[in-house]
Amino acid sequence: MIEATNYLDCTMVKRAGCEARYQQKEQRRRDNGKKTLDLG
Repeated sequence: MIEATNYLDCTMVKRAGCEARYQQKEQRRRDNGKKTLDLG
C-alpha cells in the first residue's frame, strides 16, 4: 500500500525523474516472473 502511494506521489506530483526508479523495479519484477514461469 505504501509503495503504491509513493508511486502515485512520484508520477502525479513530483515528476522529478523518480519514474526511472519505478521502471527499474517493474523490469525486475517482470524478469523474476519470467524466470518463475519458465517451465521448459
